[in-house]
Amino acid sequence: MKSGASEAGDKMSFLQLMSVVGPSICLVHCLVMPILLGVLPVVGRNGLAHAVSDQVIAMIIVPICLLAIVPGYLQHRKKRVLVLLALGLAFVFLGSFLTRSILGGASEIPVCILGSICLITSSLVNRRLTGHGGTCNHDHRIEMAPTVVQAD
Repeated sequence: MKSGASEAGDKMSFLQLMSVVGPSICLVHCLVMPILLGVLPVVGRNGLAHAVSDQVIAMIIVPICLLAIVPGYLQHRKKRVLVLLALGLAFVFLGSFLTRSILGGASEIPVCILGSICLITSSLVNRRLTGHGGTCNHDHRIEMAPTVVQAD
């Protein structure tokens, strides 16, 4: 039987994994979907709900990233993780929900790709800073040893 701390660590590790996998799926989706949309009419298929799928992916990855990254940020307090998270969330939402009406459809893909890259980077940096999913009890910060300059 697992202890409460071990079980919480497993849940956090799973969330951290999903906070990388989710934006990665979004990234692949953004790269592959234009090709599929170009090929589908050739094979007799059309009417694929691309915009809706972008919005569904965004609605899934946003809470996962928040649940995985915010607890780590509260532990290490490195603002770059929070900035990357905020940029990633903003770009994913902008790309999924607003770019067609504001900037036109062509901008949707690069905006979502940029958002996914920010979220993936934020998740990976957060994971590195918390170390072991936040389940260990030691410090992962690197202490720089003082350098000694020898006089000639």
